[in-house]
Amino acid sequence: MSSPWKWPQKRPQQWPRSADEAASRVAPHLGVTARQLEALGAGDDCFALACGSRVVRVARRSAGRVALDREACVLAAIAPGLAANVPRPEAWRPDGGPRFNVHERVQGDVITQDAWRTAVARGDHQLSALVASFLRSLHSAPIAGVSNCPLVRRSLSMEATRLRHRGVEVLQDKLPRDARAHLRMLLAEASERTPAECCLVHGDVATGHLLAIPVDARPTALGVIDFGDVCLAEPARDFVFLYEDFGSMVLLDVVDDYLAGEEEVGDEAGARAIPRDGAERIGAQEERERFLQDIRGWYLVEALDWTLDGLVIGDEERVDEGVSALSNDLMRSRWPLL
Repeated sequence: MSSPWKWPQKRPQQWPRSADEAASRVAPHLGVTARQLEALGAGDDCFALACGSRVVRVARRSAGRVALDREACVLAAIAPGLAANVPRPEAWRPDGGPRFNVHERVQGDVITQDAWRTAVARGDHQLSALVASFLRSLHSAPIAGVSNCPLVRRSLSMEATRLRHRGVEVLQDKLPRDARAHLRMLLAEASERTPAECCLVHGDVATGHLLAIPVDARPTALGVIDFGDVCLAEPARDFVFLYEDFGSMVLLDVVDDYLAGEEEVGDEAGARAIPRDGAERIGAQEERERFLQDIRGWYLVEALDWTLDGLVIGDEERVDEGVSALSNDLMRSRWPLL
């Protein structure tokens, strides 16, 4: 199924500098006053506003415009096939006004680190199963249906090759010597890996973008928001922020459900698949280790890119935070997931 979304005509843009300015500029197009729009938050690229039961996301720079175009285009094609409640954005491109998308608010409670970790620790795998099911449905969505969308294609080997010749040299005075050597080795290994088949990935499966829809205090459905970073990449890319934001215990729980597949998950909510004995069990373990190695590769790539961007914009606090995280990870004798 091809996306019905149509490309807007390019027009000069003047980007809003605050949520209040964004509200005042989009309100006339929505038939409301600026006071009826409530600020929900602001990301690097967009402002989010509430308009009754609807969410209005307003581009605050050119990257936000591209992200909104991408989100509207992709979700128009794939939303019905996803195993989660997701936005169905309507793209608004008014003459002389900022670009913005409007969609009904996705219901649910934000999944917190403490709640998810506590659930996994007590043997409740329902949240992990819901997230794994969503990721499988997204990663198996037909790419042909989004061929007209502005999607970037990425691969771990390509990103690692790029950073081998840029990242380590730029940060060589900030990273400890042993960490630099380890980083070079890991990037070299990642650059030589045979790329997995590309698929649609969300790109930001992180805190604030996952919502649980509870019934009788148990999550029975999942909501997922903010598809502005959707791209074509290897499946492991979508697990980076699960590790960074929720930790290794949660990540491993999702990975095990994801790799097991729906056909092996028990009927009971939250039941776990148990690998069979023999060659199949060995093969499953090898697949799991390769997948975790890919996740680590993507984690290093994203952490290194984020730190280098801090240097470009002169954000010393961001650079220090990134160098500290990279150093701590690289100085471990063994990554905690492997």
